[in-house]
Parts: sequence; C-alpha cells; structure tokens
Amino acid sequence: KIAALLANREAQKQRASQRKKSVANYAPAAREEVQPAQSPLAVAERSKSKSWSGKSEYRGVIWNKQKKSFDTQIWDNGKQLYVGRSADAKEAAFMRDRAWRDLGKDPLLLNFDDTVPIPRKYLASVADASSKIAALLANREAQKQRASQRKKSVANYAPAAREEVQPAQSPLAVAERSKSKSWSGKSEYRGVIWNKQKKSFDTQIWDNGKQLYVGRSADAKEAAFMRDRAWRDLGKDPLLLNFDDTVPIPRKYLASVADASSKIAALLA
Repeated sequence: KIAALLANREAQKQRASQRKKSVANYAPAAREEVQPAQSPLAVAERSKSKSWSGKSEYRGVIWNKQKKSFDTQIWDNGKQLYVGRSADAKEAAFMRDRAWRDLGKDPLLLNFDDTVPIPRKYLASVADASSKIAALLANREAQKQRASQRKKSVANYAPAAREEVQPAQSPLAVAERSKSKSWSGKSEYRGVIWNKQKKSFDTQIWDNGKQLYVGRSADAKEAAFMRDRAWRDLGKDPLLLNFDDTVPIPRKYLASVADASSKIAALLA
C-alpha cells in the first residue's frame, strides 16, 4: 500500500512538472506578440513600479491595467475617495501623500516626509488632488448639515428660525478667537500678518527675489496652514513651518489650503 501511494505521488509530481514546462515554453511567445512598440511597461519601468497590474513601490499607488495609469485612492470613514491618476508612479505617490495629509492620517504612512520637496513639475497635479479632497469633504459635510436640518425641522421649527436670524460674526471676533498677538502687525504664526485695511490675516512668501501672494483669512490659524502649504510646495526649509506632519489640517480649512496650493502651482507654471 505504501509503495503504491508513493508511486502515485511521484507520478502526480511528474505530470505537474510537465504542465509547468509546457506553459513556460508557450507564454513568452504569446507576450511578445501583443506588446506594443511603446508599451505601458516602458512607462512603468521608468516610474520604478514593481508590478504591471498590482501595487507599485509606493504606498497607496497601484497600476491600473485598463487605464494604463497609476491610480491612487484612499479609504476614509468607510468610503473610498478617488485622488487621481498619472503615468508616473512617483507623481501619483506625491498626489496620494497630499490627500493623506489633508485627511489628517498617520504621517508615518506617508511616502515622503517634509524633508523631501515636491518636484515643481508635479505641483499642478498635487494641487488638483488637494482640491478634489477638499471638495469631497465639503460635499460630505454639506450632506450632513442638510440631514441635520431636516431632522430639526421635523422635530421643531423654532430652533431653525432662531438660527436664521443670528447675526454674522465680525472678523474682529474671529480674529480674537484666533489668538492673534497684534492688530496691525505680525501674528503668532510665521509668515502671517494682520492687514488692518482688509481686516484679515494675509500671508505672502518670498521666492527667488519675488513676493508670492498666498491668500488671506479672517482666521490667523487658517492663514498659517495656507502659508505652510505654499511653503511645502516651494520646497523650503521644513524647520520653518508652523505645523509639521504630526498636526493634521482641520477639515474646515482644506478648501482654502487647496486654493493656496493651486495659486502657487499657477504662479510657478
């Protein structure tokens, strides 16, 4: 019985080995026939991707065989957020990292930390990724607010009426909450000053002898996050940031921060 079992096992191994050899001998010719002159594989190799139809060497970046591009999507609160795609895996990785930062996720899972500047040729696509995330989150927040208002209106109409007649808060009140140190000079944040005429906190950055306007806000902290985004995009010293990667951007600031990024990309284009 033992001899028969071992003989049967050996026969199975030989048949499996023969099948592998026949597949190996046939597959290369088939692949060579369908390769185009300028294949996506050449692009993938230049981008240092490890795989044609799976994960790349970068976190959160995969090769989309159908679209012939490197795609990146991020899961947030049980929903998949589409960030963007590129023929260059490294560009897609910077796009993914920008979205990852904007969502306030673990900085230890970034592909590149603050010591690695974003190549200027990637700034436009990275800014676009940031704008997409800001728009998606704003839409999500708007849906939550509409749902909350519907519940309140069904329960009681009075609270909604009181909320409608509340006066808008002045920039002064917002500025005081932002803990600005001065009305007509520097704030507590690097690169942020109080504009007495506009009643806002402005931020501008010097780059190659030119002053680049980043934006303004009634909230000094929001202006500081806008300034830091521009500072990162210009590849400047990370030691001079207001907030490092361990401080997530508050979601209410994402739209203005994305807008600042887009301004810098447009100025440098």
